[in-house]
Amino acid sequence: MSTKNMGAARKLKGLYRYLELKAAGNRPKLINLEVTKYCNAQCDFCPCWTIKGYPQLDDFSPIIKKFRPLVLSLNGGEPLLRKDIYDIIESVRPYCIYLTMITHGQLLTEEKFIKLIDKGLDQVTISLNYDSDLHDEERKIPGLYKHFSELIPSLTAKGHDNISFNTVIMEQNLDHIIPLAKRALEWGTKIGFSSYSTLKNDRDQYHVREAQLEKLSDVVAELIELKKQHGHITTSSSYLERIPEYFREGSIDGCQAGKNFIQITPDGMVKRCSEMEPFCHWSEYDPTELEDPNPCNDCWLACRGETEVKVTASRAMEMLFG
Repeated sequence: MSTKNMGAARKLKGLYRYLELKAAGNRPKLINLEVTKYCNAQCDFCPCWTIKGYPQLDDFSPIIKKFRPLVLSLNGGEPLLRKDIYDIIESVRPYCIYLTMITHGQLLTEEKFIKLIDKGLDQVTISLNYDSDLHDEERKIPGLYKHFSELIPSLTAKGHDNISFNTVIMEQNLDHIIPLAKRALEWGTKIGFSSYSTLKNDRDQYHVREAQLEKLSDVVAELIELKKQHGHITTSSSYLERIPEYFREGSIDGCQAGKNFIQITPDGMVKRCSEMEPFCHWSEYDPTELEDPNPCNDCWLACRGETEVKVTASRAMEMLFG
C-alpha cells in the first residue's frame, strides 16, 4: 500500500482508523474481496482459471459497510472480467480508507485506468513476476509484458502515480527480482513484493530451496537498500527482512488471519485468508469464535505479514507521508 496520493486529512483519518481497529482487537484492518473467481490467465500455481459456475454477488457494499476496513483490496480471479466493476468500486468506496485492486493487467487500458481511478480506486496493482516475456509464458497470455512496457510508462509520463506492480518471490524468478525493482523505477511506478506459498495449488517447485537461501538474502538486502534510496518499493522493510526466514523454516508463527485480515469470496463467505476454506457467511462472522492460535502459519504472504508489522514511529511516518 502506498499513501502518496492520499490527502493529509485522509492519511490522518487512516491512522486513526488503524489505532481504532487495533484498540478494538480482532477486527480486520484489511479485507481481500474476491469480486470473481473467474480468470482468463492460466497460471500453473493458481487454480482460478479452472473454476466454472462460481456464484457472485451483485452488491458487496453491505459487507464492507459492516466491517469498514482500513484497506480494501479488490481481487479475483481477474476483477476486470466483471463488466460492473466500476459500479462495485463506487458502492464500496465510502466504507474504507484505502481502496486498491489487483489485476493481471491484460484488459487494462489507459481509458479503463482513468475510469477506475475516477470511480474511487486509490491504486491499481498489476501482477508482474518476470522482467521479460517469461511473464507471458507464466500467465499464458502472449504479449502481456510488451503491453505493460507500453502502457505503464505512458501513464506515468502523464502524471499518474497510483500504479504499482506486485511481484511474488519464488525459486524461478530470483534473478528477476532486482531487475523488476529497477524496471519499476525506470517506468516511474511503484512495486511491492510477496512470498510464494504452496497452499494455493500445492506446487512445491516454486518454493525457494535451501541452496538458494543465501542468494535470496542478498536479493532482500538489495531490495531494502533500493527502498531506502528511491522510496518506490512499497513493501515494509520489516516484512522483507523475514522472507528468508519463511523460506528456510517453511512457516512463521503467530498468523492472525481471520482477525487482522479476512478474505471474502464472491458469494459472500468469509475465509481466514485466500488459502483456507470458507467458514461462515459474512453476516455471521465473529472473530472471537475462531480457534486461537491460528492452526496454519504456513505462508508469508504480504497480506498477512504487513498486517503484523508493528506501527513504530518510522512506520507511521511512512504510512502518512510515504
